[in-house]
Amino acid sequence: MSGWEYVTASVSLPAGTTKSATARCSAGKQIFGGGFTSPGTGATVVESHPIFTPTTLPPAWIVWARNSGADSTLSVYALCATAS
Repeated sequence: MSGWEYVTASVSLPAGTTKSATARCSAGKQIFGGGFTSPGTGATVVESHPIFTPTTLPPAWIVWARNSGADSTLSVYALCATAS
């Protein structure tokens, strides 16, 4: 493996909403892991996993969160590299 990268993405997570954030690898790289930072009090992460579709896009890590508390931010990260 070579060319490691740490990719991040964030979205606002207003009170009373459910949203997703996706961190996508660069073209030609594969995903080797990922996760999220705590979206705050009152927010619950309901999904956190890699995605490989559509096949025309590089793989990514997606996180869905539901917020029943105060406005917050959902942040996700992906660990990517070139597999040789």
